[in-house]
Amino acid sequence: MAWKPNFQKDLKQVIRTTGQAAVNALFRINSYRRVNIEVCSEALRWIGRMDDPATYESRRWLLERCLSSNFPRIRDGALLGLSAMNDPDAIQYLHFAIQHEEINELKEDFEQVLRDLEEQ
Repeated sequence: MAWKPNFQKDLKQVIRTTGQAAVNALFRINSYRRVNIEVCSEALRWIGRMDDPATYESRRWLLERCLSSNFPRIRDGALLGLSAMNDPDAIQYLHFAIQHEEINELKEDFEQVLRDLEEQ
């Protein structure tokens, strides 16, 4: 899928401008059954890469919650976002996600990120 060239820039601007309200909206959007999974997955990846201390905790919260999404691509995007944050506080959520993940390939990815965080 060809992404709008300014997708990450626009996403960062919205989050920096509206803070918690944007993160809450993204959480609600990710909960819908008729969501554009690819866009949400991509957004979660970029959310983890952002350098914005003011929204750090809420962004991590969103990523941790999205590890339980009904959609594997969204779980994958959340995992990649958490991996980019490199925050050991996410370890407990990764343990939970690993216990409930049914897709072996995704479960292995969760386990790799968990190992990386535990080695810190």
